[in-house]
Amino acid sequence: METLWKEGNRLLEENDSIQKESDALHKEVAGLSRELDDAQLQIHNLQQTLSSFDAAHDAKARVETLANDLRAEIKVHRSENEGLRRKLQEAAEESRRAAEKEKALSTQIAAAQVETQRATDEHRAQVEESAKKRKA
Repeated sequence: METLWKEGNRLLEENDSIQKESDALHKEVAGLSRELDDAQLQIHNLQQTLSSFDAAHDAKARVETLANDLRAEIKVHRSENEGLRRKLQEAAEESRRAAEKEKALSTQIAAAQVETQRATDEHRAQVEESAKKRKA
């Protein structure tokens, strides 16, 4: 009986380790699929080893729920990441178009400044010509 308690405690400690590993999996979304497969294998092994213990049944249910929750979160994060990726691409395209518009406007402004300077010079020349004619 003592051996069973020790085995039960050892298995409960192993179960605690699995729960900690599941928490770490949540933070490592990129490697989550592989680690979830490992956790499921460990869960399967625990089911066979702990089938006679009620605590094992509860632990299995908690780990499976956590694994399902994590799978659902992965789907949500993947979907969010895809949406963010699309928005980023759209923003980059919008930025590129804005830069093109800015460049075109800068070219137009430069042309307008040249034309303004030319018109100013022409007007100045006309004023000077008119002043010379009045003096003469």
